[in-house]
Formats: sequence, C-alpha cells, structure tokens
Amino acid sequence: MLYNERKRQVLEFLATRQWVRVPVIAAAVGWFPVKGIYSYLKKYLQRWGYAHRGKDFRGRLVYKISPRGAEWLLRRRRIASSVLQSPA
Repeated sequence: MLYNERKRQVLEFLATRQWVRVPVIAAAVGWFPVKGIYSYLKKYLQRWGYAHRGKDFRGRLVYKISPRGAEWLLRRRRIASSVLQSPA
C-alpha cells in the first residue's frame, strides 16, 4: 500500500456519505479485521481533524468527513490530475 493510500480510501468513502458506522467503513475499504479500523480512525483521522466522530441513537460510533478532510482529499485529487496531465 502506498503512503496515504489507506487515508485516501477511507476519506473518499466518507465523502460520499453522512454519518457512517465503523463496520460499514471497514467493509467498504476492505479493512479486516474490523477492530483495527477503530484505532486507525481515532488515532489518525479524528485526532488530526480529518474526520468527525459521534454516536448514533443506539450509542454506536459513527464518523463523517470533516472540512479539513475534504480539503485534503481535494488537494490530493488536484495533485493527481496535474501529474496525469503533465507531459512526460
């Protein structure tokens, strides 16, 4: 896996949804075992401000992309598109 590839996968998934439960995120990005994504989301995405954390009406953890996460994702997409369009 390339550097920041996992972050990109998770943020792209969160960008298309509102509040999402952790097992759904894990299944969508192919992260197994599921318990590993709990610490990743808290340590890297929520702590650094890329995702917001909350609880649903049953008390289960849910996440959504933050403005900073959306900004990082857009910046990353612009960089990728400029590299693809530049002459070799």
